[in-house]
Amino acid sequence: MGKTDFHHITERISWTEQLIQDKVEKLADNEIYIFHRVEPRTIIKYITPATDYVFSITRDVRDIMTSRYLLLKYAGATKVDAWHGTKGILSDRAFVNEYAKDSPFSSKGYQFEAAVWKMYNDGYTHANYMLLTYEDLHLTPITQLQNICSLLKIVKTDPELNQIIINNSFFSVTGRDNGEGKPEYFFRKGVVGDYLNYLDQDVIDLVGDAIK
Repeated sequence: MGKTDFHHITERISWTEQLIQDKVEKLADNEIYIFHRVEPRTIIKYITPATDYVFSITRDVRDIMTSRYLLLKYAGATKVDAWHGTKGILSDRAFVNEYAKDSPFSSKGYQFEAAVWKMYNDGYTHANYMLLTYEDLHLTPITQLQNICSLLKIVKTDPELNQIIINNSFFSVTGRDNGEGKPEYFFRKGVVGDYLNYLDQDVIDLVGDAIK
């Protein structure tokens, strides 16, 4: 999507299955379409197996919760200010724990993300589908890119793959090293597992049970 170009996402969101079917069946060859928070199996039902491929990217819900809360707070979101008004003055850690305890069961967004993560844990497969996680991309980027190339039946050399990794690294996108965080930025910290620095073990277990 590039560094800041998010405006086109709203043109490609399909909130109902009929809209998803209409859009997928009208996809032009060699086009890339972004569907935000659409259950992957709903898209797969309508693709052309000989030419179409579906990729999902997900992330541990606990990291999503932590990053989203901090982004909303430091970006001055009204809903967070109102929430602070009811909870009083708490540390970021205390707020993230309260936020995480409420979110997995009340937010459609987290229910979607939990469902996709469950597909990952269950080992869901389809000949034209690949589910990627930020965790795997962070730990084994070359392997993940090789898997993508294999599915798409394209050939890239190791130097080409390494250049792709460099071009899309956290540093290339933000100018910051991994771990050098700015909570008010969409690209906040460039690490995985940061929820361990914010969530208490009972909350980690609570959310973990929801995404099994």
